[in-house]
Amino acid sequence: VEGRARDLLPKLRDHAQQLGVLHLLERLARGFTEESPSGGLHFLLRVVDGPAKGSTKLAARPDPTPSNPKNVLVLAETKGAGGITVVFPSAGRTHKSGRPYRLLRGGPETIAGFTVAERDALYRAFAALDEMPPEPPPAPRPPQLHAVERRPGDVSPADDFSQRTSWDD
Repeated sequence: VEGRARDLLPKLRDHAQQLGVLHLLERLARGFTEESPSGGLHFLLRVVDGPAKGSTKLAARPDPTPSNPKNVLVLAETKGAGGITVVFPSAGRTHKSGRPYRLLRGGPETIAGFTVAERDALYRAFAALDEMPPEPPPAPRPPQLHAVERRPGDVSPADDFSQRTSWDD
């Protein structure tokens, strides 16, 4: 959870409760939890019965700042297979602020394990923080002509014409 989204944690808790996964969110928070120099929270987890997913953006909000070409501010994301994250006790030049990553709870030995189904349920709870407008529906496509199914021995009109005429005709 990015620092800019910490005020959304009550919404995350409420949504997790509505989804019936508050116990999973609490288990995640009791494991390895740290604070980034920008005030964000890192929750580490292990998937115990399947492969990890790749890094995934779970929630974002529009950013009208001209310096942001994507016009998106990430609120919550994962760093999964192939991704990297910086963890406690990194400090100094690791972050542009010079502030350290702070351990809030646990350590490597307390990283919580989750099944694939539990992980996916947690991801859905975090996705409730998303503030992006819905994608516009795709533009209607013109109707497409479908080829006529042919049976063996059928001759197309073009082939029929070619067989019955010559260049001279």
